[in-house]
Amino acid sequence: MMRSVTVALAILATASGAAPAAGAATANPNEKTTVTDIQWRISYSVEIPGNCAVLGFSQWQASKFKGWDVYKLSFMWAGTTTVASPSPISSPPKYDDELKYGGNVVAPPNGSHWLLIGDGTFRAGPPPAEAECQAILARSQAQIAENKVTTYYRRTSACAAKFDTLTKAEKANKKAKSKQAKAKAKKNLSKAKTAFNKDCSK
Repeated sequence: MMRSVTVALAILATASGAAPAAGAATANPNEKTTVTDIQWRISYSVEIPGNCAVLGFSQWQASKFKGWDVYKLSFMWAGTTTVASPSPISSPPKYDDELKYGGNVVAPPNGSHWLLIGDGTFRAGPPPAEAECQAILARSQAQIAENKVTTYYRRTSACAAKFDTLTKAEKANKKAKSKQAKAKAKKNLSKAKTAFNKDCSK
């Protein structure tokens, strides 16, 4: 007997139920969002043949998000309901980069991180599983509008402090008038850039 377990997700409370705006501007320089295609994977259990997991992920390049933590994921059902992944989101640096299922490790491409959207969808039953698992994947993809996920990032406290120092140094460098003041401001700016770029990114 085959058993299918559907994705379990928490509803994100919004006044309008509208989808989050793609790349919406924010007044907070320490927060940002991206809208990307959901990355889907099917993992076939090697421990119990016939079982499988259909998993959807938000994926991003680690090098482009140094010093940023993900604090929320959201997407639109094919209807109008905005849905957010359950809290809390796993902490860096592993995120769901080594997600284990049925004796397998589901991992993103090298140099990337990812987070699981919801809990996944599962099949439990005798083999063969391929046709039914592919059908589960197709249904899962059809449920989500445009196959897109919005990922919300927030700077770590350390990088937020370094960004603040860098911003002040940039402003001071622009305001410097005298030769001596310009030399000092340029030195401070160089120091702030080096400290920021070592572990953080804009």
